[in-house]
Formats: sequence, structure tokens, C-alpha cells
Amino acid sequence: MLIKLYSLASGLPLRIPPGWRNKTQALQRLLEGDIDSPFPEAAGVSELDTISRLMEAFRANVRKLNHHREDLAEQVRSQTAELHALVLEHRQARAEAEKANEAKSTFLAAMSHEIRTPLYGILRTVQLLADKPLMANYRDDLQAINDSGESLLAILNDILDYSAIEVGGTNVSISEEPFEPRQLLNSALHLMHSRVQVALIADFSNQLPSTLQGDPRRIRQIVINLLSNAAKFTERGNIVLRTFCNDQSWFIEVEDSGCGIPEAKLTDIFKPFVQVTGRRGGTGAGAGY
Repeated sequence: MLIKLYSLASGLPLRIPPGWRNKTQALQRLLEGDIDSPFPEAAGVSELDTISRLMEAFRANVRKLNHHREDLAEQVRSQTAELHALVLEHRQARAEAEKANEAKSTFLAAMSHEIRTPLYGILRTVQLLADKPLMANYRDDLQAINDSGESLLAILNDILDYSAIEVGGTNVSISEEPFEPRQLLNSALHLMHSRVQVALIADFSNQLPSTLQGDPRRIRQIVINLLSNAAKFTERGNIVLRTFCNDQSWFIEVEDSGCGIPEAKLTDIFKPFVQVTGRRGGTGAGAGY
């Protein structure tokens, strides 16, 4: 029976319906993204070859896609590991920084408390001496000592405030109390007289009010900082402390005959730990400190 079937098959020509050509063309269009064209019913031998080549190309593309997908997965794993390492490194650095900052705040608080004890003794002694009969010049000197001690006490309070802020505590407190501006500025000038080798000139407006409202200790410290900075850079001539008011503001100016500050450096004077020149002493804490 098999021999008869083979004889029949070998004696007949191989016929493939010609409609397959249209089917392969439709398949080609389908692979190219055309999904709207009708799909034929039959095809020929050449169309089958085309289908075979298309399938092989499709398999090759699938292999490339799998390869790219594996490469991408490996890159994702590698970058994820690097990111995880960076996160751990950042957390460790942050923990170390927070620990160092906490240690610094603890040290500043301890130092502030240690300095307060003898300072309170000095201020108390000055108050006891002020209650005794003294010559006017001695009384002025005692007042200068007391004012300087109060300024130092305010600075220590600031240190505690800044330490508290760094660890998430309170804000810096600014007091609001009445004070005499002339007396405040004169006390700053009196303190500076022994520190400078040039003339100190007070230029106070006649319209200066007898009383203002604000934080006298902080204002006095700012004036002393400005005068000290002027004295540091003035070897001859004079230093002028000038003050005046308008309806809304109180102005304080310090003018000196020293070397001055280059215009390009003016923006740096309020930056902490910056000096426009290294030829003078000091920490370079900035005019605002």
C-alpha cells in the first residue's frame, strides 16, 4: 500500500495554491504594523520561503531582545547595589555628623555654664563696689566692667541658644525693653578708649530720642564689634561713631581713616570666618558676629 502511494505521489507534480503569495505579503505587512489589510486564504512555495525567513528573523529578534533584557536586568541589579551602598554610606556619614554636632553642642553648653560661674562673681563684685562711695572716674570704670560683663553674659546666652537650635530646640530670643541710646553708645566708646591708639569721636544727632525700645545688649555688642574692627585696621587718624534717627529707624555708623575695604570684598564682610586680608589678627568671624 505504501509503495503504491509513493508511486502515485512521485508521478504527480507538487502543486501549492497561488493564494499563499498574498498571504505572505499580508504577513509581511502585518509584521510591519499594518493590521487593517485583509488576510488571504492561500499561498505558493516562494511565499513559504518568505514566511520561513520572516520566522527566522523573528526568532533572531527574540533572541536579541532576550539578550538586551538580560543586560538591562544586570545593569539594574548593579546600579541598585551601587545605590544601596551610597544610601548606607550617606546614612553613616549623616549619623557621624549628627554625633559630632551633638558633641559640639554639649561642649558649648558645658563651656558656657563653666564661664558663667566666675562671671557672675565678677558682676556681683562690681555691683558691691558700685554701692560704695567712689570717685566719678572710678565709677565710670566700674560701669564699663559691668557693661562688658553683661555683654559677655549675653554672648554666653547666645551660645546656649545656638546649641539648642542645632539640636532642634528653641529659637534665639530677642528682648524688647526700653534703653537710653546715648548711654549705650557712650559705654561702648568708654570700653574702646583703652584699646585704640587713635582718636574716638562721638557724632550724635541732637534729635536722638532719650529712650528707644529694643535689645540693648545685642545692639551694644554689635557697636563694639564694629568699633573693634575699625580699630584693628586704623593705625593713624580717627574713628567716628555716628548716630541719628528718622521717624522710623535708628542709624548707627562707624567711620575710620584706615586702609578701607576693596569694593569687590564688601559682600564678604558679614560672612563668618572670612577676612579680606590676612595681615591683621583675629579669627575673621565677620562684622556681624
